[in-house]
Amino acid sequence: MIAANPNEETEEMREYSLALMSKVNYNNYVKKHTVQSKTFYKEGEGPKLAKVDGGVKAQLCSGELGIAKVYSGNKRAQWYIKGPSLNSDIGIVLANKKKLAAYGKLSLVGASGSINIFIPYSRKILVIGLEGDLFSIGGGLEVDNTVSKKIKFGVHYGIGGDVILEVK
Repeated sequence: MIAANPNEETEEMREYSLALMSKVNYNNYVKKHTVQSKTFYKEGEGPKLAKVDGGVKAQLCSGELGIAKVYSGNKRAQWYIKGPSLNSDIGIVLANKKKLAAYGKLSLVGASGSINIFIPYSRKILVIGLEGDLFSIGGGLEVDNTVSKKIKFGVHYGIGGDVILEVK
């Protein structure tokens, strides 16, 4: 049943959200943070040209190279602090779902945090994140509509920051 007022919650909507909540084990959903670390690490992948979803994926590089990283997170929030690192994401996906990325930065010290917010009456999650760096240079833009809808943008020159908005 559809409510006359789109902001009004119907009985069917309430029953649906209660059913969803009863299927979620709260202890599994919100577990204790486990702090992990990496040293001299490499994440991501190199050059790639592939056919995807009736289109093409052309990627020069996508990843991070760094000396030290301490991080933690669960399904509600994530964070990290890292030492010297180099990030890059240069590529394009032209298919049913599109991605365009031109982003790179070199930083001496960086930190990031994000929170996940459940969107009521949907199975979607809104991710809001901020990254900050000291002694950094770079920046760029990433718009991703492949798996989730994501936009990331930032500028780095000495001190820099990025804003990340994503719907999963």
